[in-house]
Amino acid sequence: MLIKAKNISKHFHKKCLYENVSVTINSGEKIAIVGENGSGKTTLLKILYGIEPVDNGYINSSIDTKIGYLSQLDINQCISVKEIFKNNFSYMQEIEEKLRKLEKSMENAFGNNMENLLEQYQKYLDMFEAYGGYELEKTYKEFISIFEIDKFINMKYSELSGGQKQYIRLCLILFGEYNLIFLDEPTSFLDSRKTLWLKNYVQKSSKAFLIVSHDVGFISQLCTKYFDIDNFRIDVYYGSYDTYIRSKHAHLTKQAQKNTTASNKIALLSDSICKQRKWMTTAEDKHKHKVLIDRLKRDLKKETEKIVHRQKTAFNFPITGQGDRSSSENKNVLIQLNNISVVLGEKLILSKISLTVCSGMHLIIYGENGVGKTTLLNIISQRIEPYSGTLYVDKKASLMYAEQGFIDDNITCADYFSSVTGLSKYQCKEHIDELFGLEADYGNMNLRLLSGGEKKRLQIGACVIRNPDIILLDEPTISLDEHSVSILFDMLKDYKGTIIVASHDTRFKEIEGFAVKSIDSHGNLI
Repeated sequence: MLIKAKNISKHFHKKCLYENVSVTINSGEKIAIVGENGSGKTTLLKILYGIEPVDNGYINSSIDTKIGYLSQLDINQCISVKEIFKNNFSYMQEIEEKLRKLEKSMENAFGNNMENLLEQYQKYLDMFEAYGGYELEKTYKEFISIFEIDKFINMKYSELSGGQKQYIRLCLILFGEYNLIFLDEPTSFLDSRKTLWLKNYVQKSSKAFLIVSHDVGFISQLCTKYFDIDNFRIDVYYGSYDTYIRSKHAHLTKQAQKNTTASNKIALLSDSICKQRKWMTTAEDKHKHKVLIDRLKRDLKKETEKIVHRQKTAFNFPITGQGDRSSSENKNVLIQLNNISVVLGEKLILSKISLTVCSGMHLIIYGENGVGKTTLLNIISQRIEPYSGTLYVDKKASLMYAEQGFIDDNITCADYFSSVTGLSKYQCKEHIDELFGLEADYGNMNLRLLSGGEKKRLQIGACVIRNPDIILLDEPTISLDEHSVSILFDMLKDYKGTIIVASHDTRFKEIEGFAVKSIDSHGNLI
């Protein structure tokens, strides 16, 4: 046993995440945490890691448990990638250096001196093997090659793209001295080749992994245990992903039956409350009946809450106003790139790219990590200037850009929404209610309290609410659950304006009306 959580409860901003739940993580287990956006998946990681308190219950961990948490790495932004690796893997480097020095010394040694050197050599060799040195070295070199670290080894961490930063964090976690690794959306920003490498590594590793991911293809091939967060509970399922889904379906069927029972109970309780009110005649009666009515009301509230929280969270990406769509009918050119090239440092990112985007066009841009997808969106949004070539963007066209990242700031959701859209806070709160469905009072919540998926919904909602002529979306499906992705795709399909998406998500190819472009490893648009 590595970690055991017993009878824990957690409320977050007046919202109950789970009540009196218990989970256990054992050595070598591959576990997925599943649930809708905002259900408390990342919060559970933080609780088990020890940085988020529980309302009640306790967490026990083995004395030998060493946890590495992908999202909690503290990396110096001002030093180079080479220095980061040197600082974090010094223990292995020191052992290897000792071995090399001893090998050199033994070349001319003899007698007692040789015996002493051999004894020291065996000592460090045992340490090297204990750390899994041979296999670690091989896998480490493989990682460096697959993730092409050599291309940005001398760059500062602050200069890296989102994907490149993810590589560094993964490397530090995977090859660190941990026996339990927490991964929160590990495939975010990773192209298919790198995702496959990560899957194979986790699969072969003897370490335990606790994974939060909406990438079903990833977790279904790795995990044999599932922590399913739903309706204040954490249900534990064992077996394959298909087995989990079947068991979950059976559980939901039982819940539906409970809903019917609860609905009948609500009807009876409501009827009882009405009857009690009618029967009140004297002051004594009023007191007796008031006590009974209060109890019935509490029961009614409890049963109603059960049904509400069993319902699937519904939300919409609201679109208000029609805007001027005459240009869409004429298919006039909104964006024109002619021989655009971009150089960052000494590296050519984009090479003589030409692209014409007409009004109403929907475009998805694919490509491996680091080829320049985000850079292209930054060029179009005029956040960066090209090294060469010309750019035309229709000045009359309104443009909104939902970036890849999301700044955790100490402001409320309504403040953020208002700053992006220009709408009043009252209007923003109404739209935020639509974005988050049944959950109340999200407008007054701080951004840092939202889950990754909730932040992404808020960000995209703020982007589309004013119905702009041009929408730029960088990895919009990151952290979104399947239900949210489905709603997003429906919105994009029906959107009348121009949309340009940069993503690794191949599901965009399935959306009717999307043209497909790719940027190759040489920075060419094909």
